[in-house]
Amino acid sequence: MKKGHAGFTLVELMVVMVILGLLSGLLVVKVLPALEVTKVKTTRLKIAKISTAIDRFLLDSGSRPETLEALVTRPDVEMWMGPYLEADEIVDEWGNPIHYLAQGRVKEFDLLSYGKDGVPGGQDANADISN
Repeated sequence: MKKGHAGFTLVELMVVMVILGLLSGLLVVKVLPALEVTKVKTTRLKIAKISTAIDRFLLDSGSRPETLEALVTRPDVEMWMGPYLEADEIVDEWGNPIHYLAQGRVKEFDLLSYGKDGVPGGQDANADISN
């Protein structure tokens, strides 16, 4: 019996590499848009949580916070019962700060994320997200 060499040929390896490349390309096309939708939804949830934390701050201290940082670290306010949030909860899912207007234009106070691109306006993942 003749002893053969075990292993793969270059052609076999190239075929496997092409197949893996095609599969990973399809995966990226399907997964990346879903990831952006998830980031938008998570940012909406963060804004709702910040809104609740602002209401709790108001109940404890008698006034709304001047900044979102006052929900994380103690400001010069009596009856502060915080922290109400963690530092990573006052940024959106793209790492941009969530903007807070204590005297809101639309509501009593406004919370706003400028989306993925971090600038006002836009569509899809770049659209503004507010309370």
